[in-house]
Amino acid sequence: MRVLADTTALIAARRGRPAPSALFRELAEDELWICDVVRLEVLRGARSVREMATLRAELDEVASAPIDEHVWKRTEEVYAGLARLQGGRHRGVQPTDVLVAAAAEAQDLVVLHDDAHFDLIAEVTGQEMLRLPT
Repeated sequence: MRVLADTTALIAARRGRPAPSALFRELAEDELWICDVVRLEVLRGARSVREMATLRAELDEVASAPIDEHVWKRTEEVYAGLARLQGGRHRGVQPTDVLVAAAAEAQDLVVLHDDAHFDLIAEVTGQEMLRLPT
């Protein structure tokens, strides 16, 4: 299975949660992907210049799904779909979550996450999402 890991999944693994850590160890090198938004969010969490350098080197080894014009347009379509859901759910979902989902969808990747917003996005897109086990 090829997955695009959301920031929530990467943080859970880095914090040593057993289930996410085991899942990341099982993934083959070409099965784990990120996108530029996830990369930036992870780097934002660095507590020092040294940690940021280490994170950058680790993230350089992971395949990256592009966020191109098609992905941006798809993000707008998904927001329109969220707005059509009962109660207009678009305002509660962060743009970064929709971008991550659209980038994954464009590459036929499953979104690996620990964030309920992705389950809501899947109601619109129909794409496969994998929530981290607790």
